[in-house]
Amino acid sequence: RDPSASGLLPPEGPHSGYLVLRDQVDELGERGTETCCFGFCEDDDVTALPFPQDKLLAVKYAQSTGETKTYYDDNAFFLPVLGQPLSSNLYYVVKADGRKTKG
Repeated sequence: RDPSASGLLPPEGPHSGYLVLRDQVDELGERGTETCCFGFCEDDDVTALPFPQDKLLAVKYAQSTGETKTYYDDNAFFLPVLGQPLSSNLYYVVKADGRKTKG
């Protein structure tokens, strides 16, 4: 909740870092309830860094080839790079494609 804390280096030690979570107050506002009016709810886009680690985020992008524009939508988790302050905005991105693998 303290934006100035994002510039602090993580505690000493191997693989140290911070866990970023969004709670109900973050998602639904101070009242903790969803605000809707005639079926239109508040936008749930993540628009500020750091990205929450407990949420599956949809990454949407477009690719243009000549006059053709193709839109893509992938689900991914964003994990901050260990040993770096959150304000560095360095993330590992893990694509969540839903396939189960053995072994």
